[in-house]
Amino acid sequence: MGIVDVQLAYSRDGQVWSRPNDRSAIVPTGEPGSPDAGILFVPQSSPPVVNGETWIYYTACPERHSIWDHKLVDQEAGRRRHRCCMLARMPEDHW
Repeated sequence: MGIVDVQLAYSRDGQVWSRPNDRSAIVPTGEPGSPDAGILFVPQSSPPVVNGETWIYYTACPERHSIWDHKLVDQEAGRRRHRCCMLARMPEDHW
């Protein structure tokens, strides 16, 4: 429970998957209060390369990954749950 960032996973055959030992985020969550502060979802497995940059599209939400955070958000006056589509860019050879 907590934040969900984007980490690298790789496979040579599409069946056996591995991750780097440090499991560091390639797309970290944003600062508290930002639209991407809680949970990030990446829909594509092979991000496109555009003009020498790798583009990683992701869906973001500000809530943390826990039932308690969702109940808290529902009770806060004037605050609505929302999701947004975001784009992270990095140099093509940054992997």
